[in-house]
Amino acid sequence: MRPVGHGHWLRHRTQPALGELLAAHDGPCLIVAVGRGMHSSQVLPTSTDLAARLRAQLHVIHVVDEADYPVDPDGPGWEERAAEELQRRERGVRDELVSFAQPWSYHAVHGHPGAVLRDLGNVHQPLMLIVGAGAGGVGGLLERAAFGFPSSSLLHHSDRPVLVVPRAAK
Repeated sequence: MRPVGHGHWLRHRTQPALGELLAAHDGPCLIVAVGRGMHSSQVLPTSTDLAARLRAQLHVIHVVDEADYPVDPDGPGWEERAAEELQRRERGVRDELVSFAQPWSYHAVHGHPGAVLRDLGNVHQPLMLIVGAGAGGVGGLLERAAFGFPSSSLLHHSDRPVLVVPRAAK
């Protein structure tokens, strides 16, 4: 599967190899991460603005992890609720990018967000990796202690430029 045209929407049912994930892109691209630890509501608007200004393709990467699934895997209907949640997240991205004129793609992959994004950056050499700032408050502190923030991992271990988009002011 490859990104083509405007607003192309990909849904991977099986885990693609990272090297193959964006293999068909040509020209400049930006890789933007959505998911846990990237809580900025400004990530996609900032990314689309930059992609338009730079005439770059936009590749939205949702790194799927346990936060995307219902809490009790033994509960009734867990698989259906998990699939619905992933579809809801995909629809949210699609709805936000529906009027974006540049080529874009959506990919859902499993793994540690920092490692997945770093590896994609190394393989595909985007102009930059874009992530949202982590959550603040006690929840953010607990999340950082348990999982770390992808932005911190990328800032310390990526060879590509990283843009960390702050949360919107309240």
